Amino acid sequence: MIKGEWDNFDRMKPDLENMVAKSDRNIYSRKAMIQRIKKQNNFKEFPGNLNVFYTLVDSTIFSKEWVVPDMITLTGYYSHLTIKIIH
Repeated sequence: MIKGEWDNFDRMKPDLENMVAKSDRNIYSRKAMIQRIKKQNNFKEFPGNLNVFYTLVDSTIFSKEWVVPDMITLTGYYSHLTIKIIH
C-alpha cells in the first residue's frame, strides 16, 4: 500500500463510521439486539406507570432545572400514596 492511501482512509474514517452507523442494516441489527436482551431478561413494559412518572416531574426536567421535592403526593389511582424522597 502507498502511504497516501492510508492518509485518505484516516481522513475518511469518521465519515465512513457515520455512514455505517446510520445504515438500515445497523438499525435492524440494533433492534434485534434490543429484542433479544428484553427476551433474555423477561422484560415487561408497563406504559401506565409512565403516568405516575409524569405526575412527579414537569417540563423543567428537560432543561436540567427540575428539583426533587421532599414529599410527593400522587393523584388519581395512586392518590393513597405519599412518597418521601430521601436525598
